[in-house]
Amino acid sequence: MTRRTRFPILIVLITSVIIYIQWSISSGNPNFHYGKDGGIFRMLESILFLGSTFFIVMSNTKRILFLFLGFLISLISSIIVYLLLSGIIVYLVPDFKSLYENVLFHVISCVLFITLFFYIEKLITKTTTTANTR
Repeated sequence: MTRRTRFPILIVLITSVIIYIQWSISSGNPNFHYGKDGGIFRMLESILFLGSTFFIVMSNTKRILFLFLGFLISLISSIIVYLLLSGIIVYLVPDFKSLYENVLFHVISCVLFITLFFYIEKLITKTTTTANTR
């Protein structure tokens, strides 16, 4: 299967997971939030899983390396996005509904790890090709 077919399948998977988790959190399903956390831990788990899966499926070589990179990048980027969004939203709009904040957090974190995958892959392939030419 080529990357042109894997990418849309992964985008559909990521979108459906985001919709399902957000719907389950907003409907009050107790399996998707622990007390007053608002489902942030379940969203973080899904971002880590989706990021690792995306990195493994989209990489052509060095899958173990990309598994660890996907996990670390998903973790770090989701923490940064959460801190930025919670700080910006609380500062600008104190009465902002948390559902929209959660959706923004989920979507921006996923877009960020997808973007960072292509950037890191470009850096890794550039480094290996310049090392091979010397």
